Amino acid sequence: MDVLYQWLDRLQVLQETPEVINFINNYLLRLVFVGLAFGFAVLLVEIRLPLKYYWELPQFLIGEFLAGIRLRRVRPIWGRCMDSRSDQVIPLAAVELLDPNTKKKLKTTFSNRLGQYGFDVKPGNYIVRAIKNYYVAPPFYDPENVQLQSTDESFALGIVVEAQSWPEVNLLLQEVYSVSALKGFNRFLFYFRAFAINLANGLLALSVVGSWYGWIVTRAPLFGILLAVGIVFMFIKIYILEAVGSSSQV
Repeated sequence: MDVLYQWLDRLQVLQETPEVINFINNYLLRLVFVGLAFGFAVLLVEIRLPLKYYWELPQFLIGEFLAGIRLRRVRPIWGRCMDSRSDQVIPLAAVELLDPNTKKKLKTTFSNRLGQYGFDVKPGNYIVRAIKNYYVAPPFYDPENVQLQSTDESFALGIVVEAQSWPEVNLLLQEVYSVSALKGFNRFLFYFRAFAINLANGLLALSVVGSWYGWIVTRAPLFGILLAVGIVFMFIKIYILEAVGSSSQV
């Protein structure tokens, strides 16, 4: 208890010190904003999805977390998103369920850390489409007359859902190009990307600690919001690292 009282007394002193408050409101706040902005920019590069899917990704990750602790029903597994050349699974690929007649999108999900995807739908005919930046459909697949506008919309396949059973279909994607880390300029890009990702991780961690410190001292709602945003970014990054590690072992 004495330690707690000492900590509370120290906190009150900090809250009443003009120099500390000025540092937090000016310098620390800027550092938090820069760290979150840089971390978010690198996060977009790591996930490799078209921007329109990022708004749906947090809901998917929260659902995966709740299913993992048995607070939500586990979704059915239809198959995996896989690299057609290496047979490695592809985590965090967007998977759309389309109406075969109107081509209208019915549902969207994402492949999990093991590359697995699936939908809980009524029996019928559907089209599934896997989407991941820098991937295209292998040439031997028929896109079922779905108009694919770019390499972001990279795979489409007709599928039949029957009563009391789920389809078993792996969605194969083919990487548009593979970057060699051993030759010329590509080697520089490889190390620069690794440096940027690690720098972003460090700045993001500093932003979380800084926003927490700013919120503890000032109790300003802005620091509380920034702390929540930083924690969400960190959770997504941890999920990505787990997904990459898991996919390399499958």
